[in-house]
Formats: sequence, structure tokens, C-alpha cells
Amino acid sequence: MKAFYFTARVAAFYSTVGGLLLSQITAFYFTARVAAFYSTIGVTAIYSTIEVTTFYSAVRVTALLFYRRGDGLLLSFSPLV
Repeated sequence: MKAFYFTARVAAFYSTVGGLLLSQITAFYFTARVAAFYSTIGVTAIYSTIEVTTFYSAVRVTALLFYRRGDGLLLSFSPLV
């Protein structure tokens, strides 16, 4: 009877350790996936911001060049932003 009880305790211990390790690995993997997802969103946002800034800068430079040429096309120019 003692051997059975000891075997059951050892089995329960190893099962608990295995469960804890599995839950830690799962939690780590999930955390890594969430971090990668948010990193991707951050990179996309930065890239989008750079694109918008570049476009807006190009529009301003073009407007300035037209205005300096004296075409009079942009005297009533009002930016959409």
C-alpha cells in the first residue's frame, strides 16, 4: 500500500511539473506572438506616418515651386489637412 501511495505521489508531482512547464511554455509563446503582433502594428504605423509625411512634404514643395514661379495657380490654395 505504501509503494502505491508513493508512486501516486510521484506521478502527481511529475504531472504537476509537466503541467506547469507546459503552461509556462504556452504563456511564453502567446506573449511572444502578442509582442510580435504589436511590433508589426508599430512598424506599420511608423511606415504609414513616414509615407504621409513624405507625401505632405512633396505637396508643400510642389506648391511652393508653383507659387514662386508666379503662375498664380495657388493664390487661393488651402490645404485639405
